[in-house]
Amino acid sequence: MRNASEASIHSSSFTESYAVEHGWSWFHLKRQIERKNATGLYEKYRLRIHHAMFMVGLMMNASFNLILLIFYLTLAKSASDVRILGSLRAVGVAVNGTLLVLSCWERWFRGEGARLAASILVLLAMMAGEQSYSLAVLLMDGASTHKDVRLTFYVLLVAFIFLPFPKLVHTTAAALTVVAAELALSVAANFYTVPFPWKVCVANVTFYLLVMAIGFYLKYLIELTNRRAFLESVGCFESKCNLDLQKEQAVSLIFDTNIARMTRGLFSLRILYPQLIYEQLLLSILPPHISDKVKADLRHLVEDCRDQPADFQQRPFDHLYVERHQNVTILYADIVNSMLLMAGMDANELVETLNELFGKFDECIVKHRCLRIKLLGDCYYCVSGIPEQQPGHADNCVRMGLDMIGIIRQVRDERQVDVDMRIGIHSGNVLSGLLGLHKWQYDIWSHDVTVASRMEHCGKPG
Repeated sequence: MRNASEASIHSSSFTESYAVEHGWSWFHLKRQIERKNATGLYEKYRLRIHHAMFMVGLMMNASFNLILLIFYLTLAKSASDVRILGSLRAVGVAVNGTLLVLSCWERWFRGEGARLAASILVLLAMMAGEQSYSLAVLLMDGASTHKDVRLTFYVLLVAFIFLPFPKLVHTTAAALTVVAAELALSVAANFYTVPFPWKVCVANVTFYLLVMAIGFYLKYLIELTNRRAFLESVGCFESKCNLDLQKEQAVSLIFDTNIARMTRGLFSLRILYPQLIYEQLLLSILPPHISDKVKADLRHLVEDCRDQPADFQQRPFDHLYVERHQNVTILYADIVNSMLLMAGMDANELVETLNELFGKFDECIVKHRCLRIKLLGDCYYCVSGIPEQQPGHADNCVRMGLDMIGIIRQVRDERQVDVDMRIGIHSGNVLSGLLGLHKWQYDIWSHDVTVASRMEHCGKPG
């Protein structure tokens, strides 16, 4: 038992050490990013990080050069120091400040060429500023008594950490250039010194090589940190997406369960009340006074043909239900310039607009106690006084027509289309009935219906 526990502890310790070791492995992190097909996304992420570091480096350089410029202007002992050293620091402030302002628009530094040019420009300004003392001495005296190590290590670290060189070879070339320039300047400044300070030069070379090694290591750690942070962000995003997906699946399961329950309830309702289905269907096609008669006749027809289903399919339903109605008023309404309305819309939008328009007309029908007969394209056709006598049938149709004109004017103002309504109204007697053997259509006929139609055709819009 004890051996098993020890083996378990050693196994867990090995697993943790393996995870930690591979978690900081550049090749492991690279494979993880490639496995997630996120190489392009990581490059964008890395460019954003490099741009932010570049802005920090520009602010540091601008501030440092500005402080030294103020120092030279206030505490310099000679005018030549102010002229040369101050000028170099002023150039550094101008270069870093200008690039800092431009870096606020990140799109200017997305290309490799732009990032390489900006990095080289900043590097040259830093080299000139940090080596300004030796340059001044060479220009004025040709010799130098300055044998200490200059701030070139600062230039190297900035080149490795803050400057956005596109590739590692660019960073390496920049570092070697800085070291070579520093060594050449040191040799030139101490060329006439006797004896020549070889030990100092060897120490400088060793120091700069160590600084370069530190810069490479810091750049490697920054790259590892960026990759780990990117993978952790991707993992968090994937976890959130998985959690949202699970929530959607749970909601979908609950919704499907409720739908199944509702379906079972509707099925039970259909079993208990079978007449509800075809009653609603008939009422959407026929007026209520006709649908009651049709239901009774259908019931008798089904009972007669229950034992002979083939005979039921062969027998058309041919009852006409013709009725005579006196003292009714017929209303014909047609949309004027409907082609303009059609020209400014696609098919779906046109159908939706007409459906909304005719739906408002149907609401007015209920309000004014009329009965819609049918739709004839863009023509609306209704009657008042059917099936029950209405003492104010003419007044109902007139009010119905006025409301329809108001509705079409509202559509005209909303759509900015020159459409209007032409309405014809006439009172008289009609015959009503059900037409069609397989597809029913309730309609009315008489000379008075024809008169109302002609009045609409000859009427004035609005």
